[in-house]
Amino acid sequence: MIYVGIDPGKQGAIARIDADSATAFPIPVFKPAKGKPEYDVGAIRDAMLELATGGPEIFVMVEDPGPISPRVKAGSLAQYNRGVTRGWDWLLMGMGIPHQLVKPKAWQKVMHEGCAGDDTKLKSITAAQRLFPNVDLRRTERCRTQDDGMAEALLLAEYGRRTHNGRSSQEA
Repeated sequence: MIYVGIDPGKQGAIARIDADSATAFPIPVFKPAKGKPEYDVGAIRDAMLELATGGPEIFVMVEDPGPISPRVKAGSLAQYNRGVTRGWDWLLMGMGIPHQLVKPKAWQKVMHEGCAGDDTKLKSITAAQRLFPNVDLRRTERCRTQDDGMAEALLLAEYGRRTHNGRSSQEA
């Protein structure tokens, strides 16, 4: 069984774990000549196809961030987050890939167990380093710091493995 975790932001990542290995890579984006980076939807689709075909069964866990605070439930940031999450939901549904959306508090409660402090990003890096000591959490080889998006994608995949626990997609 392959478990995939997706931290869906433009600074997010996709991680894959199975019985033998764990890997993580940044979400594919492209940088136009002017403006902000955009999702490379074709590359994202290709990455998901590669993960889902020709191998064992796959299960994907996608973080559903929702509004940052109750005051912005209908604000533009909240709508953007819903759109990003729904985009992943639609892509995976259209590809026939079993998946689940999970709120940050739900997976963090389990995966941050034993990590001290209040900074959830630092706790994610700490937890991922403990569980996957051989996985490089830097976004590129030139980076000097560990990336929380890469760590959170790994933790989402592990959370999926723990909660899905080998059930077939019909049972999930």
